[in-house]
Amino acid sequence: MGHGALRCRAQVAVVAALTLMWLAPLIKALCYPPCYNGGTCLNSNRCACSKGYVGARCTIALCRDGCVNGGRCAAPGVCTCRDGYSGLRCHKPKCDVPCSHGAVCVAPDTCECKHGSHGRYCEKFKCRSKCLNGGACVGPNRCKCPPNYGGALCHKALCPSPCKNGGRCSDGRCICPAGFQGQTCEKRQCVMSTISQSFRRGYSQLSKHRVAVSCGPWRPRHACYQLKKSYKMIYRTFYRTVYVCGKDHFSADTNI
Repeated sequence: MGHGALRCRAQVAVVAALTLMWLAPLIKALCYPPCYNGGTCLNSNRCACSKGYVGARCTIALCRDGCVNGGRCAAPGVCTCRDGYSGLRCHKPKCDVPCSHGAVCVAPDTCECKHGSHGRYCEKFKCRSKCLNGGACVGPNRCKCPPNYGGALCHKALCPSPCKNGGRCSDGRCICPAGFQGQTCEKRQCVMSTISQSFRRGYSQLSKHRVAVSCGPWRPRHACYQLKKSYKMIYRTFYRTVYVCGKDHFSADTNI
């Protein structure tokens, strides 16, 4: 080959090199397979990954602190957790039913009980003594009693309504003081008393709860009695039987 041919080939090579240098910025690099997740293809089939991704084709997401309990990093800083776990890093176990009474969920559907509670979700309590009459143990040695029962162990029968007029509740019923009766001691009790009459008197029944008393002419200033409206009287000639209600007493009128 002559010197002219060599010189010509050298000139062609120089022109080709200069042309490639001029066109290089205009030619987009090609990567196969392509770069994913916003990665950019560089020369030599290399990818420059966007922030949060790594790998030859930028397919691996980065979670700064990692995913635990079998979780998978699905996007930068985002973990996809297995069933039974939650949280940014899948570090929190989940209980389908919330743990009760201050208990802590320490594993999927597993509660760590406190304060004397027990049960799968720590919903039950232990009482040293059994709650009676259908009561339920709702706290450390604390019973929740059904209606009409009370006391630490639900052992006391309660009265349906508060006792009145000084009555006291005992075994589910009111014990009334003297002079009162009824389920709640709300009624006055009529106590029978027999009053002796030393002389003959006349009585006239005016109404169901009232009588008029007349004294004999032979003792005009002897005390005569007028019963109050709440009294009911059964009377005789020489003795009269009176029902005296509550703390009331019949009054004496000495002016007759």
